[in-house]
Amino acid sequence: MDELFNLSLDCSHLLSSLNANPECFDLSDGTIFNEDSPSYQTAAALAFAETIAPMIIYTGWTLLTTVTWGFGFILLPGAMILSGLASSPYHRHYLGTNDHRFKIEALYCLTSNGFGVITVVDGIMLLLAEEGDSHYIENDSFIMWMDD
Repeated sequence: MDELFNLSLDCSHLLSSLNANPECFDLSDGTIFNEDSPSYQTAAALAFAETIAPMIIYTGWTLLTTVTWGFGFILLPGAMILSGLASSPYHRHYLGTNDHRFKIEALYCLTSNGFGVITVVDGIMLLLAEEGDSHYIENDSFIMWMDD
């Protein structure tokens, strides 16, 4: 989990040219994110990290399997579990799901994160959203950027 958090922070640093909202990182009380005012740019960084992390995990597994002449195949179940944990919709939990966390998590799991597209589109829509807009905060729709 620490690696996922570090990866999301690295993605956030890559997106620093977008003028990320520094108020979302309030470390004075020991918390990482300020849940009272979630930042869309932080949520977008999480969404992109959720897309990139499984790719990195499977690339590492493939390289390990190639270098060890197939012995890395033993680690496939671990890579699958780690990839599944890394691709959980953390950006949706960060923004809030209006007490529909299980529904959102189950739909993302059943559709493999919307067939790999929804998480990327979520990240793009979050980058395009204005910080004052609260449309995505506490949104309980599976596809959060579709109007009801």
